[in-house]
Amino acid sequence: MSGQRAKKSLGQHFLADRRYLAPILEAATLAPDDRVLEIGPGQGVLTEALVEQVKCLVAVELDDRLIEPLRQQFAGQANVHIVHGDILEHAPAQLVASACWTEDEIKRLGDWRLEIGDSQSAPSSPNPPISPSPNLQSPNLQSPNLQSPNLQSPNLQSPNLQSPNLQSPISYKVVANLPYYITSAVLRHLLEAAPPPALAVLMVQWEVAQRICAAPGEMSLLAVSVQFYAAPRIVARVPAAAFRPRPKVDSAILHLEVRAQPAVDIEAARFFSVVRAGFSQKRKQLHNSLAAGLNLDKAAVHQWLSAAGVTPTRRAETLSLAEWGELCQHAPCA
Repeated sequence: MSGQRAKKSLGQHFLADRRYLAPILEAATLAPDDRVLEIGPGQGVLTEALVEQVKCLVAVELDDRLIEPLRQQFAGQANVHIVHGDILEHAPAQLVASACWTEDEIKRLGDWRLEIGDSQSAPSSPNPPISPSPNLQSPNLQSPNLQSPNLQSPNLQSPNLQSPNLQSPISYKVVANLPYYITSAVLRHLLEAAPPPALAVLMVQWEVAQRICAAPGEMSLLAVSVQFYAAPRIVARVPAAAFRPRPKVDSAILHLEVRAQPAVDIEAARFFSVVRAGFSQKRKQLHNSLAAGLNLDKAAVHQWLSAAGVTPTRRAETLSLAEWGELCQHAPCA
């Protein structure tokens, strides 16, 4: 499917250079039994490559003009399920389980349940929104307009997925050309999903990928937020010329290996309340940012930082995740 023009109102930029399919597929380490969620299939270029390598593929597309062409293109392939909707409105694991798991497999899930219920929105969390640079063009950009899904799949009973305290037997991967302006929302939606994907291979803005993979000294709220949940690495840089129409910026193939447990053994609400306060005042020393962000007396903050072994005059971008965890352990009010 190549005749459909990009929709300016959605800021669409379709991947045209097929040479970049190989590093995407290699990074995803696909196996014949894999279940994969693709976000924004667009004209189906990546979808064609994915479907040949996996057991089941669920492709979620918001643009209503692309749904019927996609369904016609993959009509003869039973392992492809085209969903018309906004990924931010639907639990990723629910989409994959409903389309990709047989009745026998669902029965074998036993007592395991995934906490979804009737709610299809992203779980509530104190994790602050990840904020990449706004107003940039994006490959296969999707608008935040919300639409109900139209899932074409066998008539299977959807698993009633409930307790995040048990080990999930549902495993899936995500491959996506992410819209730049909703990168933060999609990352949060995926990483906080119950369960999250085992790994994600995402096309994002080059500068945002660099920020996500930053080391202490150049950390940001974005880097801390993503690295709390996953180990990121940049696979390759993708030039703007690889897309049609051409965006203004380069992209990156970003690999996220989602951690079985967060990198820091601290409850998320406690962790992010401290981190958010630490980054609340750019270019300020940590003792000033924490005092202002948490409404604490500076003397109390100095005592807190000393107990955690962190020099008060350091800045938030210099702290490692382990040091943020140590701060949270000694936090007086978080």
